[in-house]
Amino acid sequence: MLTWIRNYRLFKHAQETLKGTRKLLRMHRDILPAEQCVATGSAADELAAVLKSKDAGRVAGLLDKLESQLERKIGRAHV
Repeated sequence: MLTWIRNYRLFKHAQETLKGTRKLLRMHRDILPAEQCVATGSAADELAAVLKSKDAGRVAGLLDKLESQLERKIGRAHV
């Protein structure tokens, strides 16, 4: 039971992060450098593909990768 709840929360957080990332890219595409948009967009697409497979381990790893990439490349200045 606890595993199901943990996975549900993980998938929900991943979906919300994915939605926010795509919105952020749409809003700031003209300001951000092209390589940052491409790198962040490809990481978001990779997370979306893994979300469909329902593999919690891979989702957690890709979610951490996407979040660290957002912090490092985009930062708080554009949020």
